[in-house]
Amino acid sequence: MDTKWKKYKYIIYTKTVIFILACVSFSMFWGLSYKLFEFHDALYSQNYYETIDFQSTIGRYTHNVVELNTKLINDEKVKEYLSGKNVDAENVRRYKIIIDRLSKNKNFIYYIKDNKTGKIVTNIVENKPLEIIKNQPVYMYENQWNTNYYTNISDMINNTEIKVYTAVRFPLKSGDEFYDDYTKFINDRKVVLNYIIAICICLAVFFSAFIYFLITAGKEAKDDNIKLLGIDNIPIEISTISVFASAFLSVLIFSSFNNVYSITFISFIDAIIGMTYVLSIIRLLKAKKMWQYSFIYKSIKTLNNLFFNNGFRKTNIALFAFYGIINGILFYSLCYFKDVFVLLTFFIFLVIAFNFACLHYFSKVVVSLQNIIDAIEEISTGNIDYEKKGEMLPELKYVMDDILNIQRGLKNALNEAVKGERMKAELITNVSHDLKTPLTSIINYVDLLKKEELDEKTKREYINILNEKSQRLKQLIEDLIEFSKASSGNLKVDFSNINLHDLVVQSLGEFEAKIKKADLEVVVNCTDKNILVSSDGKYLWRIIENLLSNAVKYSMKNTRIYIDILKDDAYGIFSIKNISASPLNIPAEKLIERFVRGDVSRSSDGSGLGLSIANSLTESLRGVFNVEIDGDLFKVTVKIPLIL
Repeated sequence: MDTKWKKYKYIIYTKTVIFILACVSFSMFWGLSYKLFEFHDALYSQNYYETIDFQSTIGRYTHNVVELNTKLINDEKVKEYLSGKNVDAENVRRYKIIIDRLSKNKNFIYYIKDNKTGKIVTNIVENKPLEIIKNQPVYMYENQWNTNYYTNISDMINNTEIKVYTAVRFPLKSGDEFYDDYTKFINDRKVVLNYIIAICICLAVFFSAFIYFLITAGKEAKDDNIKLLGIDNIPIEISTISVFASAFLSVLIFSSFNNVYSITFISFIDAIIGMTYVLSIIRLLKAKKMWQYSFIYKSIKTLNNLFFNNGFRKTNIALFAFYGIINGILFYSLCYFKDVFVLLTFFIFLVIAFNFACLHYFSKVVVSLQNIIDAIEEISTGNIDYEKKGEMLPELKYVMDDILNIQRGLKNALNEAVKGERMKAELITNVSHDLKTPLTSIINYVDLLKKEELDEKTKREYINILNEKSQRLKQLIEDLIEFSKASSGNLKVDFSNINLHDLVVQSLGEFEAKIKKADLEVVVNCTDKNILVSSDGKYLWRIIENLLSNAVKYSMKNTRIYIDILKDDAYGIFSIKNISASPLNIPAEKLIERFVRGDVSRSSDGSGLGLSIANSLTESLRGVFNVEIDGDLFKVTVKIPLIL
């Protein structure tokens, strides 16, 4: 007997030690993994030149030399400072910072040449500096900056003939950021290797221990009998919920105390909980008794017929019947207990507990029904902003959801109706104003022609004015009709294959005279001249015409209109940018509403329908229309589906 106990105690000690070892290795795995990711560059970069530190530093130095030799060197304040004057200005301070930073550099080399003036600036004393730069392992040049930092480097040398080449001289000399970062990278690589080895050891220990428990769980001897522990009596549902709850709590703790020590400690606790749970499942599976310990299985088996019908009324009738039957059995059982203590214990722990649980459930039913009634009353009186109050039983939640869906539908319908009335009022007001102005002029000039004795020159002037105003009136009416068709969706669209580039170029040709008259310059940027879109050529041309007309009409004189023609995976894209002559003091989305102009004084010849028509036509062509405003910069982007 004593020998058997010693053997049993030895097994317990052995499994306890292996269990703790598994939990420790698991927690150390997570702690080391978290620590490992602190060495991001050493972990993911093959060499120093691929690190974020290197790219950031060379990007910053490149930005400094470009800024120094393009922007700062031409600044008036800097020139005054260089001439010997005591100047305190932002650019002067910036100049001093960059000069000081470059003077301390040991490894960064650069070569800047202005092809226009022939001026060369470099910190390389040897001959053939450009070849020296190109012989380095990594160098940056022209507009092909292989770094994600300081993307405005290109902006500073755009529209110039300045060429910039920068590099880091290899081998590195000590005494600057590059050398320090390089040394740190080499040391970190060694540390990362040690961490990876330690992580692999932890994983090997953990999986070895897990496999050991997988084989020996529930076995205390060489026989095939599986021995269950006291913890295995906990219903599988409760243990599963507990494990997931602890995991969720661990995630919250990790986010609050995000350091290696807290992660290691919490991982150790999680490992104990998780291993205990998994080993319990394994023992139950080996013993083939998992379902016997399942509360769900027993509940489904007992109440299957009672809850077979999902209807709310039948379910609650079944619940009331179940409540009456169980209560009858409980109270009938009280008659068979003669001992007062046993009688009280049975009454308190079964009868009272069962009735309290039922009362709690039925009170929730009543509260849920009352919440539904309150919602119906509030919504029926016109309170469409009513919000759901209180908790709902799952059996009644779908009813409340349906009521709230009706509420949202009413609210959306009311908002649409209000918006429609507002837009109708605006339409009447703006149409009246825009039609009345040219019509009044026509009437006045016709009266002048009738009543006064005018010479031929004056008559021709009046007739020209009448022609201009009548054409203006005609254009307004045509725009109104076109807008009505486009916004109502009554357009007949014939889709065909359209070359977006050719159509834009053709439109620009027709606007050439107007563009020159407005003292504007058009800059076209096209990445692909063979962008085929699925569209109606007539309506797509109308969209482009409206946007070009808008740009010519409202652009500041002596500025440029930028047109980009490109494509992505799904759309052919046409965008147009211009500088507005008048301040754009309204939101971008407001500009595409009907009869709204950037010229808020309404002194221009526009009808205010151009962008709205373009937007509606784009939607009819299954495209995307977007307006952006940045200060006085106005940009419109039209996306038309590609032919796939």
